[in-house]
Amino acid sequence: MTAAELAMCDRIARERQDLAIKGGRTMGNNGVRGMEIERRGVRGEFAAKCFFDPVIWHSIERGDVSGMADLDDFVDVKTQAQEWHNLIVQFDDHADWAYVAAWEKEPGVVKLTGWAWGWEVQHGKYKSDPVGGRAAYFVPENDLRCLSELTPIIRHRQACVSPQRN
Repeated sequence: MTAAELAMCDRIARERQDLAIKGGRTMGNNGVRGMEIERRGVRGEFAAKCFFDPVIWHSIERGDVSGMADLDDFVDVKTQAQEWHNLIVQFDDHADWAYVAAWEKEPGVVKLTGWAWGWEVQHGKYKSDPVGGRAAYFVPENDLRCLSELTPIIRHRQACVSPQRN
């Protein structure tokens, strides 16, 4: 990422955090830690947007983006702090969405590692609660699909929704 792109991502993260606080949607990770998580997430989304472009990135233009897919209408990016961290899919995440795993090696350097459908991973094999208090589905990288498999699915869905978009 360029310095300008990094600054844009950080601005979007701050706006999202501010909107969440104003809307009463605060989480347990507020303050500095919450901002770190938000920044990392936005940077991962931006990296995936660049990889899959052209796609619609629901960054901040509509205000509250909670409950929306990050990209188009079905792709959500999950960005972790460490390469060895698994793709985390929550119990209430959409089964019919694609979840892209990413990790931020350093500020502005994001690696996309693979993806999975929600329905593929939302079962007992991946269920875990490694730190206690927030069980979810944890999917190791070697169980993820190759990113190149998702691009034609995105293009097909885009063509079905909006033929003039291509």
